[in-house]
Amino acid sequence: MSKILFFILPILVWAGDSSKFNIIGFSKDGSNIAFQRYGTQDGSGFPYSEIFIVKSEKNDYFVQPIKTVLEDENSNEESAKTKNLTVATSSIKKAKIVLNNIGTKVAMDSLKKDDSSEEESDNRLSKVNIKKKAENKNEKERFQIIINGKIYDLVLEESAFGEKHPDFEIQPVIFTLYLESNGKKITLQKDTSLPKSRGLALSYTVNSVYTHNNYIAVFVNIESQGFEGPDTRQIIITGKLPK
Repeated sequence: MSKILFFILPILVWAGDSSKFNIIGFSKDGSNIAFQRYGTQDGSGFPYSEIFIVKSEKNDYFVQPIKTVLEDENSNEESAKTKNLTVATSSIKKAKIVLNNIGTKVAMDSLKKDDSSEEESDNRLSKVNIKKKAENKNEKERFQIIINGKIYDLVLEESAFGEKHPDFEIQPVIFTLYLESNGKKITLQKDTSLPKSRGLALSYTVNSVYTHNNYIAVFVNIESQGFEGPDTRQIIITGKLPK
């Protein structure tokens, strides 16, 4: 199964800013999904917007990301979003995206990584899953989710990749994302390398989960090193669930 080569502009351009996103919609059958990621560049102050249209089953681009940057510090994010949508209209129609058809947002029951924390946790995961987490040193997050009446564990693992950055002395990381149910694993994303487009990736966290028909879309936050602090971007991981 092909995987998305996630597009994040170089750190030197997007240093120190955190993007926002919204779902444009799924296609009626759920086979495609589009979302918009936007924000304001740190340093230049230029607003930007990017639209991603993804083939849900293949976890791959329907078309390459469509980008808009308004090189005017007096412009705003809404203007960038509007122009970006205008540019992307034909591709959105070609993918048969239904505007505002965002599917169903899935509730996530989280097991915190730091089990020794004194903070109150609303986690309701079984002792079996807690044991699994303790045995898996790469596991960063585990969520229990229910889709169409079926219980899954959504698991995000991180692992070190390559050498430490010579200037920052920071170890880059890659990630794996999968579902578990009744002893069976469904891999949604498994990195084997770190795309240059991610820059110096520091960490990954699950942002939110949506479903439509038999398709799942997981939004993941990527934190990467910038000039003045961490940058945050959202990417999408998609897949088809077994019936």
